[in-house]
Amino acid sequence: WGFVIHSYIVCQFVVIAISFKTGYFSFSKFDYACFATSFLGLILWIYTKNPLYALVLNVFVDAMGTLAITRKTWLNPGTESTLAWFLSFLVAVLNVFAVASFDISNALYPIYLVIGNGLITTVSLKRKN
Repeated sequence: WGFVIHSYIVCQFVVIAISFKTGYFSFSKFDYACFATSFLGLILWIYTKNPLYALVLNVFVDAMGTLAITRKTWLNPGTESTLAWFLSFLVAVLNVFAVASFDISNALYPIYLVIGNGLITTVSLKRKN
């Protein structure tokens, strides 16, 4: 599992690096609110020192980013790759089936990814068509 988690982290930094060079940047009050809420969630995560609370707060923080991306995709559908989000959605669905012990601590994040990636994929498909 360590490899999977590290690959997610590395991929996020690669996406950030590429977006600084070629990306679309526009920050609204909504984006700042998502960022502030995410930052608050990170502080609470560090403060709780409880693995389940940390997981729930991590999903919350990630969801704030998903809301910001969903809004950006709605307003500017050409800025996101529908294919990339669809593939991420499919991987998330497969990941849910790979959960060995289906309890909150093992299934929450994979299920969240299905919902989040599915939402962005749906918005991207609807707005481009």
